Amino acid sequence: MSVSPSTLKLLPVILLVVGLLVGAGGMYTYFQRQLAKNELLTVLNQVSRLMLVPEKEMPTLATVSDKEKLKDQPFFQNSQNGDKILVWSKAGKAVLYRPSLNKIIEVINLDLNNSKDNESSPSPSKPSPSITSNLPQKISVAIYNGTPLPELTASASAQLKKSQLALEVVTEAEAAKKDYRQNLLINLTDLPAAMVREIAGLFEASISALPAWEKRPEKADLLLIIGEEFSREF
Repeated sequence: MSVSPSTLKLLPVILLVVGLLVGAGGMYTYFQRQLAKNELLTVLNQVSRLMLVPEKEMPTLATVSDKEKLKDQPFFQNSQNGDKILVWSKAGKAVLYRPSLNKIIEVINLDLNNSKDNESSPSPSKPSPSITSNLPQKISVAIYNGTPLPELTASASAQLKKSQLALEVVTEAEAAKKDYRQNLLINLTDLPAAMVREIAGLFEASISALPAWEKRPEKADLLLIIGEEFSREF
């Protein structure tokens, strides 16, 4: 089949356009990956300012797009659309973070090894013990004031004592830092997550790991660190 001279003249142009389209597709994929990577680093940086995160593993990032489909799962009970999920599979930790409030909403430890074992060799079901049966008669709470306002310690202690939960303040002290913005609640023992969330709700506190710069209080089940927002809310 013969090719006309006009077609031959257009051939370089066609090849150039095809090359640009292929290149554009590659560039689009590249920029999409860069945007996803930048979002992951941004969220990870914000979360690492609020709690200790695994350092030797890069987490996976996901976004809550339909909270109604997740409402039956305890981890997502308080989730909202737009919340970010960071998952460290090797470290076995997941964090639910709300960028609009810059708050940790939920933290959970993932027992991935046990899950795999249970799948491969299922054991007969046993009745699970009641949550309350494993709870101490009184939950001891340490309060650290992370603000320059000393009077907030007494206010926080009074707020705890007014609750209908069996809470006992065992320590009142100054935090190592005085620039905490939000209230943090740290589970120092193995209290059930539902119980910790209920107590955190008394102070609109975020559930967190113990900050590296803070000393672990003795004989306390929970540590409440008062932040700047406490003075505005109570």
